[in-house]
Order: sequence, then structure tokens, then C-alpha cells
Amino acid sequence: CSVPQDLPAGSVVEIHGGVKRDKRREVQEIFLNDPQSMVLVATDAAGEGGGHDFSEDAGAEAAALFCATAREAVAARGRFCVVLPGGRTPAVLFAALRKAPWADEVPWHDSHFFWSDERCVPADHPDSNYGLARRELLVSVPVPAGHVHRAPTEIGAADQAAAAWEHALRDFFGAEARARGFPQFDLVLLGVGPDGHTASLFPGDPALDISDRWVAAVAPRGTPVVARLTLTLPVLDHARHVMFLAAGPDKKAVVDAVAAGSAAARANYPAAHVSPTEAPLWLYSEAAL
Repeated sequence: CSVPQDLPAGSVVEIHGGVKRDKRREVQEIFLNDPQSMVLVATDAAGEGGGHDFSEDAGAEAAALFCATAREAVAARGRFCVVLPGGRTPAVLFAALRKAPWADEVPWHDSHFFWSDERCVPADHPDSNYGLARRELLVSVPVPAGHVHRAPTEIGAADQAAAAWEHALRDFFGAEARARGFPQFDLVLLGVGPDGHTASLFPGDPALDISDRWVAAVAPRGTPVVARLTLTLPVLDHARHVMFLAAGPDKKAVVDAVAAGSAAARANYPAAHVSPTEAPLWLYSEAAL
């Protein structure tokens, strides 16, 4: 694969077949330093030969960008604040991060972990987004317990939990974020559903229109059908870097439409509404991971 140089503003770089190791730094440079380009790393569902493990490719590509962003944030600001996505796709990232070489490169002691959304289930429930990250990553790496900022789903009703989560976020980010209006995460990782939802922002849901809050409660829907908490679009848009992780043939239409910037995508897919200052990067594998 080759990564084009001297990209024009607003370009979309499509890299099919994954990213070879000697090209990862070029992708990192685009992601960290070219705010007008969106890189779409697409792997072929058929693979590049029998037995090729694209889940390892996808995990390594995401881990390389995760590490580069973390190190940049700590060097510039002394800490790395990252939002983890829900769903099963991030498991390939977690698997990569808990092993060498990536496990040795992340500044774990300076990293703070948050979530894009959470299902209103107990923290130890199989459907908990926090629970998945804890089982598959956090118990295996040296993150201080006080640096894990999960949603307080045990508080009660979804609207109460949303208010408590927002209060905790406001306390953490402090007066500067409150004055600015919203926090500024260093990296927001997001998934996408076949219906185009991201975080727990679903097509047609009132949470899409919220412009004055950091966290919203979402009525029961999705899979599983439970009430949810989600960061709002303004919070996602204020992030320094946004990376989408998507996999499976059922996501292809959404990814293609969002990458093309079509009016239909914005009308139908909440993922197309995520509009940070620096264009998001998509890591997409047509093969289910």
C-alpha cells in the first residue's frame, strides 16, 4: 500500500488492503498533523491470501495510532484523555494494546480512560461497555484505578445517571472546559452500527439535537434493548482527534456514504454528524472481526 503525499485540503485517502508496517508512520502523520484529511483504511473481506488474519491487522493499525496520539498528548499536556467505544469491534484494539510492542509504548500512568456511551446495566454485566474494556484491557495494563472514569450506571434512572456522569466530567476537566463549553478529549474512539448510529446516538433520537449538555440519557433501544447514556455530539466534535473503528460487510454502506460526504449520509446516519475540527479517521475492515 502507498500513502499519498502532499494531500490537498479536504481530501479522503482510501487505503485498501491494510497498512504495511513501513507506511504506518505516514498514516500517523496524516492523522496527527493534517486536519483536513480523512484516511479510510479498508481491508478486503476476501483477504490477501488464505489464512491472513485481518483482525490482527486492524488491531495493530488502531494500536499504532492510539500509541502515537497518547505519546503526543503526554508530551504536550502531561496527560492523555481517551474515550473508548462500546460494542465488540474495539476488542481487536484491546487485544493489541495489552501485548508487546504496544503495551510497552503507551504511557499508562499518564492515561485517563472514559467511554463514549454506556448501557444502563451493572458494571459487571456482560453487556457493559466498561466491563468489556476492563476484562480485555484494563486488568492487563498498569492504569491507576483513579484514571478509569466509568459512567455511574448504578445510580438509578438513566436521566439521574446522565446528570451524575456529566457532573463528574465537569469536575475532572475543570474551569477551563466549563468556560469553553465542552471538554477536549485527546482521542475519541467510536464504533458505528449498520443503521449508522455511533456512541448511543441513534437515527431520529432527540439526543442528536442536544447542544448544551455533555451527557444525554437515551430511552431503551439498540442491542440489547436497554436505556443508555451517551456523550453528546458537541463533546465528540471538540475532541482533538477522532477515530472510527468499523468491521463487517453490514457496515460497508454506512462507511462508504460517510466517506463520500453524501447528503443522504448526513440525513440518515448519526455517524456523519460527527464533525470535529480535525477530520476523523476511519479504520474499516470489510471482514467481520
